[in-house]
Amino acid sequence: VGIIGDLMRKITVEDEAVKVSAMEAMRLLASAYKSTGSDVKAKLEQMLTRNSVASPNESLRLLSIQWASSVFKTQELHGVYLLLVATADESIQIRDEANKLLRWNDLRDEARDKKLKTSDLVDYFFA
Repeated sequence: VGIIGDLMRKITVEDEAVKVSAMEAMRLLASAYKSTGSDVKAKLEQMLTRNSVASPNESLRLLSIQWASSVFKTQELHGVYLLLVATADESIQIRDEANKLLRWNDLRDEARDKKLKTSDLVDYFFA
């Protein structure tokens, strides 16, 4: 999980060649993290929230939510949480991207099909 944070920081501070390599590594790692268990995804969420979504660096915040949306499924609360937080970002670009990535229609369908319950969201966010 720590490697993701390291790669994200490199993308925001290194020269262009290193950025491209780090972004490619992140794309490759996203597919590996998609199939990890809930414990690892919880650690990813914590790391992304602490080190990236809360970062003063706008590029890092944007990259964090884009990467998270590629790793977490629509009904996974870890990803929903990160994107909901980002909908209140000070940057309009990040707010717009978070709203787009949340896929509100998919969330509504998931809720209607009982794959995602409101009570689960409440328990997750306020536990």
